[in-house]
Amino acid sequence: VQKNWGTDIPIEEAEKLYRPEMTWEEHNAMCESGDLNALLAHLEQEDHPIEREIFYGATINMTQSKHPQVAITIGTRYIEEFYRTPEPFGPGHPPDGAILKRLALLFDPASYEEDEEYNGDLQRAIWVCQFALAFGITNDGTKGGFQGRLESLQAGGHKPT
Repeated sequence: VQKNWGTDIPIEEAEKLYRPEMTWEEHNAMCESGDLNALLAHLEQEDHPIEREIFYGATINMTQSKHPQVAITIGTRYIEEFYRTPEPFGPGHPPDGAILKRLALLFDPASYEEDEEYNGDLQRAIWVCQFALAFGITNDGTKGGFQGRLESLQAGGHKPT
């Protein structure tokens, strides 16, 4: 066992963190192509909580522009992990506020005012904000935080960015 930033990590676990089964290039290629099935298959195989959370965040960031529906599906699955297991990414590890903010923006109808194919999902945008607040995550990088974003969504106004 090696001491690392105040955490005991068995050497086998530490090695796993630095030798992922999927290369960055492979992950990027799946995101570029919008291959949702391959991304979901990898999530099913990834059993290391830190790697899985990193995979969620990176996938959402890499797919949000070209394949927003893929990002929405992956982001929704991220939240669903907390419904299945109270601490899916480790004890005392709350949901990642950056992932939740990105997902709220992806659902926010104001983001799609000129899009003819998709017009957002107001109820799901509200759900993401409520989820964040339920876990005590208030900061989303805006002045009003998740609470202000929630109030704006409920009032039907434009989102904070």
